[in-house]
Amino acid sequence: MKLESLDVSHNQLFGKIHMGLTDISFLAFLDLSDNQLWVRIPACTQLQRFEASKYLGNKGLFGPPLNVTCCGDGKLQETSTSCETGDERYVKEDDAEWIDMLWFYMGIGVGFGIGLVVVCGLALFFNTSWRQVYFNQLLNRWRTSNYGARFRKAP
Repeated sequence: MKLESLDVSHNQLFGKIHMGLTDISFLAFLDLSDNQLWVRIPACTQLQRFEASKYLGNKGLFGPPLNVTCCGDGKLQETSTSCETGDERYVKEDDAEWIDMLWFYMGIGVGFGIGLVVVCGLALFFNTSWRQVYFNQLLNRWRTSNYGARFRKAP
């Protein structure tokens, strides 16, 4: 059985065009319009022979057969000079932006953790009643655990 027609328009698909579509040699009809796909349409494949209208509505797609190019193509760009898509996300072939965002989110997590430790530490330092309760509870737990057994007096 050979796939001859594929219409996945208006399905809210997002991400890159799956490279498996380039291997289907008998595909006569393809419609990927009105989704959230983003990437260069693979070059030298049958995907470039379909009409541009079959790709419209995907703000991040670029390359032939569309008249939208991106950074590094050496052509005029229809979208903008900074390769922004309509939803103001940068389109890059190597996805280096995800690495930058990963560092950003890791920094937020580390900053939150350090901030929480500093605030709790300052609260214990300046509030003597909290500090006494905290260390008394900590000392009681340590005395009743097996870890503090070697420091207890023998009966």
